[in-house]
Amino acid sequence: MREHIIIRKEEFVTGSISKSVPTVFTQTHKTHPPLPYNRISIGETVWMKWSDGPIVAKAKVEGFRLLENCTVEEFRETVRGTNLYNHNEYWEIKSKKFNGMTIYIAGGEWLDDPIFSQSRSYSNSWIILDDEKKRKEWLG
Repeated sequence: MREHIIIRKEEFVTGSISKSVPTVFTQTHKTHPPLPYNRISIGETVWMKWSDGPIVAKAKVEGFRLLENCTVEEFRETVRGTNLYNHNEYWEIKSKKFNGMTIYIAGGEWLDDPIFSQSRSYSNSWIILDDEKKRKEWLG
């Protein structure tokens, strides 16, 4: 089964100070569907990594939704009822039109011992671990 690593800036992960794992992650792209479009399934594990830091939490995919060529207002509705919905600083940096994917997660937990990965992503904020080599590179 595939696993995923999502790379986030701590200031955009609501609840990170109180150690509550988010219930949604979002991915956007201006010109094409964002990763992990077409390469994610319910029940797969998502590991959360701080940009320039360790992997600190994990959760399971509960569902997902893709909106093509949407507005900030349309995309924001996909996270209504979560802490991200009211995180205005996050929404202010989005483009007028984009492709967005909301990934709903459950069973999140913070790791007692963060994982300091040997790998590094230079452009993507979503890494798909779809073979044992990638899994070992990222998770040890």
